[in-house]
Amino acid sequence: MRLYAPCLSSDVVLTLLCLDARSVRNREAALCAVQKSLMQKMLGDFVDGRRETLLHNIEFCLKKGRSSDIMLAVPVATLLCIQLGAGEESEGVLTVLRPQLAAFVQDKHFSPAVRANCSSALALITFISCEDMNLTSEIMALMEQLFTPNGTGSADLQSRALVSWCLLLSVLPESRFDTVVER
Repeated sequence: MRLYAPCLSSDVVLTLLCLDARSVRNREAALCAVQKSLMQKMLGDFVDGRRETLLHNIEFCLKKGRSSDIMLAVPVATLLCIQLGAGEESEGVLTVLRPQLAAFVQDKHFSPAVRANCSSALALITFISCEDMNLTSEIMALMEQLFTPNGTGSADLQSRALVSWCLLLSVLPESRFDTVVER
């Protein structure tokens, strides 16, 4: 079953080739184009067949460590999980990107906007793909560090961390609810 238009897929294929470009401008343009394509249409089989390529390129952009790369790669990672849906494929996205996203959330050298985007993406990716409640609780604890009275960052960062925490709270079993809320 094909869920994408042939002309769209050929455009996206060409764009994928530019995701690991050395030129910042080309890489940013490619990330914007991929993001736009993933937002416009469900690309099911197309995305599934290129999951590893997309994931590798998102990871490459995150490892660059530039704020502009991070700000563009993070929504693409979230959209990739949405396109893949719940399951093993999107769980692989979480496994690969969680360490980097968590590091960006905690790193005070990055702007509050970068940290807020990473916290939202980490929560959404976890919500979609994670069945491990211990890992979900760990990510919630990370978010708690941002919106507690001792937390640092802007109001936007703290509010996005709180919204992320609430989203993850919605998937916890009732038996863990009281423990988490009492922290």
